[in-house]
Amino acid sequence: TETTPFHWRGDRPQLIDFNGAFVSLMGRESQLFDYEFADLESFIFSLAYPPNPYRNLDGSLSDGNGGPSAEKGSFLFQFGGLFGGIECTGCHTLPHGQNGVIIPAMIFNGEQDLDVPQLQNLYEKRGFDEHATQNVRGFGYTHDGAMGSIDEFLDAPRFNFERPEDRLDVIAYLMQFDTGVHAAVGAQWTMDGTNEAEGLDRIETIVDASLVGPIGVIAKGRDGSGDARGWTLEAGFWRPDRESEETMSLSELLALAGPGHELTFTAVYPGTERRLGIDRDLDGYLDRDEIDMGTDPGDPEDPGTGPSPSGLEDGGLEIAGRLEFEPIWPNPARGAARIAYTVPAPNSVSIDIHDVMGRRLRSESFAAPAGRHEFVWDLHGDDHELVPSGLYFVRVTAGGAQKTQRVVVGR
Repeated sequence: TETTPFHWRGDRPQLIDFNGAFVSLMGRESQLFDYEFADLESFIFSLAYPPNPYRNLDGSLSDGNGGPSAEKGSFLFQFGGLFGGIECTGCHTLPHGQNGVIIPAMIFNGEQDLDVPQLQNLYEKRGFDEHATQNVRGFGYTHDGAMGSIDEFLDAPRFNFERPEDRLDVIAYLMQFDTGVHAAVGAQWTMDGTNEAEGLDRIETIVDASLVGPIGVIAKGRDGSGDARGWTLEAGFWRPDRESEETMSLSELLALAGPGHELTFTAVYPGTERRLGIDRDLDGYLDRDEIDMGTDPGDPEDPGTGPSPSGLEDGGLEIAGRLEFEPIWPNPARGAARIAYTVPAPNSVSIDIHDVMGRRLRSESFAAPAGRHEFVWDLHGDDHELVPSGLYFVRVTAGGAQKTQRVVVGR
């Protein structure tokens, strides 16, 4: 949705322009109503590309190690003047690889004008064989799928590579092109008390990546008592799913792993770590506290009488225990970020945005009636200047409760 216009011809400026296809292409009697299409847009806008499996676990590009180097390919793509002296990024602008421009057919000796395509999923198109009668994977490159590989596309006179190795480096880079989701998302390792030496490096790589990049990290398993437990990495420490328990260091958490109480560490999509790790229904009452009290940790309408959520001070309003903070979208954000929250009763709400140094860059206050609300952050600070690319923390406060999420700003 950030690579408009759509279609290989660029003839669909916005998503709403596809509404007619429900009738002309899919056989529906009428187009979607505005409210129906708004629901569809909300769903489409929530989708994200999967992580690129060819990138290193820490999100970096491969250096070649004797073979094609994606790092060198990235440099050539940006500064090599490979298209008749013009940089590839002149059209395939980062981070998506698309600049929203429709290229006239005369430039590439084509039959129709073409939209500059984005490059985030090129690796998924591998495996097409134009000489085979059937293909089980891959569907070729260019708008009509006529080319079976990136190598075939780049092996054309219009590209001026000094060496064949340079072309292979660029291919390696394109196969590792950033999808906008960190490469570690979905990566796991299970510690059983005997394999720490083998898995520690993998876990530490994931943890280190979460401190500077857009991923969350959780751990799931059983404690020494045999209880099913969850932990979420917050500000470098592991927060358990019991409110009364202290946070732990990684070494302290690893010490719990053993036969019968293995711990599985997982890198997750940013903004989902609390729900997946310690508060399944996001009602503010942690999972193990709800289980201990006999309530359903998967039902936000069944908080029970467990310990009050973090941040609910004595005498605080009931609203503090029921503040809901939806995952920030999009994340990473490049134009704006939607901050959505829900309060069950009228109260004052504040939204504060800090950088990684703890400096408050933006502050907003509202008198919020009961219900769901949205604030769209335009990626500007209180000084009306655009914030630079990087990691930011968004804190929503209602009554005595606070909830914080991370958002990555990219350009």
